Amino acid sequence: MHLENKKKMRILLLMLFISIGSGISYAQTTPPANPKEDKEIKDQEIESIIEGTESESGDLENNTFLEEQQSKNGRRLNINKASFNDLLELGILSDIQIQSILNYIKSYGEMKSLYELQGVYGLDRETLESLIPLVETGLFVDNKTKTLKEQLVDGKHQIFIRYNQILEKAAGYQTPETPTSSHYLGDRSRLYLRYRYQFGTLLSYGITIEKDPGEQLFNKKNTAGIDYFSGHLFFRDRGPFKAVALGDYQVNMGQGLICFQGFGLGKSPAVLKVKRWGRTILPHTSANEALFFRGAATTIELSKQFEITAFFSYRGRDANVVALDSLEIDENLDEEISSIGESGYHRTNSELEDRNSIKQLTAGGSLKWRGKKATIGLNTIYNKLDKALEPNTDLYNQFQVSGKTLINASIDYSYLFNKVHFFGEEAISQNGGFALLNGVLVKPTGGFDFAVVHRYYSKNYQQLFANAFAESSTPVNENGLYVGFSFSPIKFVKIESYFDFFKFPWLRFLTDAPTSGMETLTQISYSPTRKFSCYARVKYETKGRNAPDDDVAIDYPVNTKKTTFRFHMAYNLNEQWSLKSRVELNYFNNGFEPKTKGYLAYQDLTWMAKNKDWTLTGRFGLFQTDEYDNRIYAYENDVLYSFSVPAYYGTGMRYYMMVKYRATRWMDIWVRYGQFYYPNQTVISSGLDEIEGNRKSEIKAQIRLKF
Repeated sequence: MHLENKKKMRILLLMLFISIGSGISYAQTTPPANPKEDKEIKDQEIESIIEGTESESGDLENNTFLEEQQSKNGRRLNINKASFNDLLELGILSDIQIQSILNYIKSYGEMKSLYELQGVYGLDRETLESLIPLVETGLFVDNKTKTLKEQLVDGKHQIFIRYNQILEKAAGYQTPETPTSSHYLGDRSRLYLRYRYQFGTLLSYGITIEKDPGEQLFNKKNTAGIDYFSGHLFFRDRGPFKAVALGDYQVNMGQGLICFQGFGLGKSPAVLKVKRWGRTILPHTSANEALFFRGAATTIELSKQFEITAFFSYRGRDANVVALDSLEIDENLDEEISSIGESGYHRTNSELEDRNSIKQLTAGGSLKWRGKKATIGLNTIYNKLDKALEPNTDLYNQFQVSGKTLINASIDYSYLFNKVHFFGEEAISQNGGFALLNGVLVKPTGGFDFAVVHRYYSKNYQQLFANAFAESSTPVNENGLYVGFSFSPIKFVKIESYFDFFKFPWLRFLTDAPTSGMETLTQISYSPTRKFSCYARVKYETKGRNAPDDDVAIDYPVNTKKTTFRFHMAYNLNEQWSLKSRVELNYFNNGFEPKTKGYLAYQDLTWMAKNKDWTLTGRFGLFQTDEYDNRIYAYENDVLYSFSVPAYYGTGMRYYMMVKYRATRWMDIWVRYGQFYYPNQTVISSGLDEIEGNRKSEIKAQIRLKF
């Protein structure tokens, strides 16, 4: 079997090297493509956005931001009439680049052609290729002047119906030995239904319904049948109301130190995208069951320079509620919360017990002043639980949120001075803990751009909805300095790199002492045409963690080290065929045992019919990792608004195939099948997710109706 794996690896590498040779020769003979081609958001841009998350498909599938990024396809923004916020929402441009575009239009008048963007300072080729499919210079129609009746009639409807399932039956779906044995109450299917109406960006309403695998359609805590139901009504720019949200919505304030429910980019190959951005209020349209508020919110324009936002939410939350000891002094408190759940799973009896077991009231707001080159915001948020939160008493956990209430306040700012952009946020929690984040983006003449971010998060800073730039998942117990830069030393070549130095002043989970670490990434890209591109990347990280030493009574930290190498190439053979190839290798040292390694090599193939009604996408890959720390994440193409980034772990083979069929102008159909094959294993996963055998297969189908 080992020899068979080596043979497969040699075959795949041979395919890769043949692809490299043909790709380079093709790149040398093909002229640059028309900039109006490829209107869809590139897969590599989505991959770049999610590269730093190292999270599997569940978290990404439920992210409203990524849905909004892809939904921009086919919806062009008139660049001559766009505001600063309109351009910012594209998710492509920095504040400096946006100001350059606005200054160009102010100085030279409205653009007659998108080719004029090449004359705007600070817009490199990569940015232009991403921007051009999303903007236009044509006749401007001011949708804001349309009546409410017209906005309710002239918009677009979309209905999504999705089904997916793991074909092999896991242990949790087997007949339990006893009625009280832990098992999944429902079947293996995941069901998803969404309806949404949109009139541009001015009006939106819709519903989202979802059932996760293992969840029961009807149960004692869900008499309505479906586990998750979400609805929203959202409109913008009607009189003084810049935004109004009813139902489910998201709130984003500052740099995420007190509340940021949208997608926040962390460290990634997009080394300069370190600033949080986005409108304060957005509709919640995804299936994420934790990161949203339920109630009402509004932003009101007080004057050209001032706007105020207020929001209120009252909703049930999943939580582990435990009974207090009968000897407790306070007789009014008979229950408390040990933890608040965010997975959204309600598959077993214990998970059902946690479902909406507490109520959470949240209220807050912000006052923002906006000048020509500067903004200042004052933000606050208040949370109240109907039961007291008392997390476990482990030493590393002693500064976590406790009690029934939590208040946070912050001030955020931004200032643009020529080619230098300053930004930041300073926050405090009611217990006196504080969090500070300050950064600068610089785009000097000559194409050498860089970013610097400093953060200081005290060990006792408390928050419930923060999502800020950090090494950890939350801005607590961390100090750090990040420096990233990007430049093009020669034509068609781009070098991007970052260095991040961080310290953890207090204990963390699985780390029983203060530690420090460092992470660096360097990527060199070569893109001679829009038809061919490749990049090489190296990433190194060292971080403290308890040593896996069972011979001592007291845990002690050691420095773990991980080095990753990647070579990736993508090219289009013609209008119908395109290929992507990748080889990735990593080494991990836990500071105590011998070094381990892992590799992944895959080949992607995409075919599109000339009439674009049919699209076929597939991948074949081989992988081997010695330990879980060597796991490799790789983005996979998926059905629209769904994202797959599985972890390649163990020894085996991975392949998937997907078909998209445009049946009519109003109907699209996707069918996707994928499988992991582990030749040396007899079981996959563990616990209720354990599968007997060496294969794990998934089928997914989706229909989109648009009218």
